[in-house]
Amino acid sequence: MRINIKKIIAVFFAAMFTSTIVIAEVNSEVKVDDANGRIIVSGEFDNSMKDSVNVSIVSGKLDNNSFEALTEDEIYAGLKYIRQLDFESGKFGFDIPFDNPYGWYSVIIKTFDGEKSVTPVFFYRTKDVTDILTSYNGFADYKGTDEEEISRRAKGIFELVCSEENKDTFFGAVKYFFNLNDKEKLNSAKELVFEPTVTLVSEIVNNLDSAAQFINLENMLADKDFDKGAAAAFIENNAGYLKISEYAETKTFANSGSEFKNMVAARLANISAKDFSYRFREAVVLTEIETVENSGMISSILENAEKSMGLDISAYKNYAKKSEINEQIAKKRFLSLEKLKEAIESIAQNPSVPENSSPGKSSSGGSGGSIKSVLDITMDNKENINDDLADKIFKDFDENHWAYNAVYYLKKNGVTNGYDDGTFRPDNSITRAEFLKLSMKAMSFYENTDKAYFSDISPDDYFYGAANAAAKYGIVLGDENGRFNPNEKITREDAAMILYRAAAFSGFVFSQNQTPAFNDEADISEYAVSCVRTFKNCGIIKGDNGFFNPKSSATRAEMCQMIYSLLLKR
Repeated sequence: MRINIKKIIAVFFAAMFTSTIVIAEVNSEVKVDDANGRIIVSGEFDNSMKDSVNVSIVSGKLDNNSFEALTEDEIYAGLKYIRQLDFESGKFGFDIPFDNPYGWYSVIIKTFDGEKSVTPVFFYRTKDVTDILTSYNGFADYKGTDEEEISRRAKGIFELVCSEENKDTFFGAVKYFFNLNDKEKLNSAKELVFEPTVTLVSEIVNNLDSAAQFINLENMLADKDFDKGAAAAFIENNAGYLKISEYAETKTFANSGSEFKNMVAARLANISAKDFSYRFREAVVLTEIETVENSGMISSILENAEKSMGLDISAYKNYAKKSEINEQIAKKRFLSLEKLKEAIESIAQNPSVPENSSPGKSSSGGSGGSIKSVLDITMDNKENINDDLADKIFKDFDENHWAYNAVYYLKKNGVTNGYDDGTFRPDNSITRAEFLKLSMKAMSFYENTDKAYFSDISPDDYFYGAANAAAKYGIVLGDENGRFNPNEKITREDAAMILYRAAAFSGFVFSQNQTPAFNDEADISEYAVSCVRTFKNCGIIKGDNGFFNPKSSATRAEMCQMIYSLLLKR
């Protein structure tokens, strides 16, 4: 026996597929005839006067307000059907052959002098979903009582509903299931099985509830402007439906403050339902690393991740000076557990020099920068640089230059390489591309080559990955035409803004003293004022006799000094 498709649809709000509406002077009804691939619109005037009715169908699910917000071009771009007829009898009907892909459409009905009414319908055809129904019937056709088998079949229905290839079919309406009351859910679930047992129906209800909430969360996280606080609250309130209640990471999440929860939610943008459990738990562990109060807590975080998530920390366990690894990864931002593992292994294979040779011991300004472990391998001042090392810097740059410590530090740690001819050219103006590349390397951002954000850069550009990563995290926005303008000389105010954003995203915490910092603050662009004030008040920039000269081009030496001064504030 094959289940009736109309019974499946009944689970997901029959009202969404047969809707009766009332508008000025007319009652109308919209139905979907799935078997014959038609949409049927009918209605009756409240008097017998002659009138005309216009019926249009556009793609997408709209209501009256969202339809009114569409431009004329947007309406015509989604228009699938339009027709207008005059009627004498007061009754009308449109029998519309519809050969479009299954999904949501909106039927717009308007009388001559009446208001528009928009009715969303879900159009599908039986022939399009035969394979899905076959799979569904394989799960639902069970008369036994074995609890494990019942659970397996119920979960199979859940996975069928949530699968990427099926979620945009009529199963996509499952998100409305969660809004039904308990009695309606049970009655609807009974429609989904041949000879239902109480246990199977109960399992189907639980799994459809989960499917509904997974889809709701997935839609929430897909919005480019999604509310991190709302997403965090949704996850916490629906942990059971999202099948994460039993995990240690969920308990950590629930017992943490709102800032921690928001940081976890931010890491989950654009995930799919099938990846949620792992990605959520991964996000919690990585956020623990990023926000840890002191490095001594790193060991327990890693051990818990090994136990709960199978994180390979063998390199950590085998390393004698675990405190060294702890200090180098604490408060750093890692984009995945795999990247965290790689960092641990890199530190274990390349142990740093003694602590007193690191410039990061100063506690003023900020803390917690996401700095590569190799950046802890450095010298504090030029007196510690022996002649052999000094010979390896740049042809046109010696220890008498005012920015020598900064340039030497960044050169020895791979942040800057100078030019192919062995020169550094400290007094040359630095371009936007050059400075962004320096900043992203110093802040240990992983380069992003998956998506191009700017129209004027290409994969062949040396700064391609850095620019895309900066755009992804909102460090640079580009101009109104979507360009980065990489070869333009960077201004001092733009450099301060970019470095501040990169540092803040990487975990640096700055004193928010917003006392005006320079005599020419009125010349600083509004978007950069706060960044410049913060850097001045934290001692990262000094200016020139009380002036910042925000619109002046920055030199290569000046920008290396600014980055170096920031790193000293860890």
